[in-house]
This record gives sequence, structure tokens and C-alpha cells, in this order.
Amino acid sequence: MAGVSARAAEEALQRANAAAPSVHRMNHTYVRPARLRFHSTDLATDVIRTYGYQGRCACGWVGAVRKDHSHARDDSRRHRRESHS
Repeated sequence: MAGVSARAAEEALQRANAAAPSVHRMNHTYVRPARLRFHSTDLATDVIRTYGYQGRCACGWVGAVRKDHSHARDDSRRHRRESHS
């Protein structure tokens, strides 16, 4: 999604969920990279670095930042199992 910030994408997802809530959308969990963005004067460009992963859910839940993708996925699965069953 070139040119779209993470916040704008998240807001678009929330608007879509509010407009047409369904069982699948309210229970959908996924993992997103947690990224750090900064400007490098040496490279004269913006640099994006991934420093971890977060489990997320369409209901609005956001998990802790984890070093490994598998741990973030386990968090999101645990959330889905405990909160949406």
C-alpha cells in the first residue's frame, strides 16, 4: 500500500468493520510487523526497520510487540480462543 500510512490503513479497516460487521470480520486475527521509520541523512531517504511483530484482531485488540512472528501469532490465537468463543 504505497503512500498509505499504517494509521490510515487501520482506520479504513475499522470503518469497514463498522459498516458491515460479520462473524468473520469480528473474529479475524492477524499479525503485522511493528516498524520504526526514520530519516537517514546519510542515505537522504526514509528508512523503515521492523523491530518486532504484533498480533491484532478486527475487534480492535492489539497485542504486545514480540520479537518472533510465531509468538505474536500465538498471542492472536489465544485472544481469538479466549475472547471470541
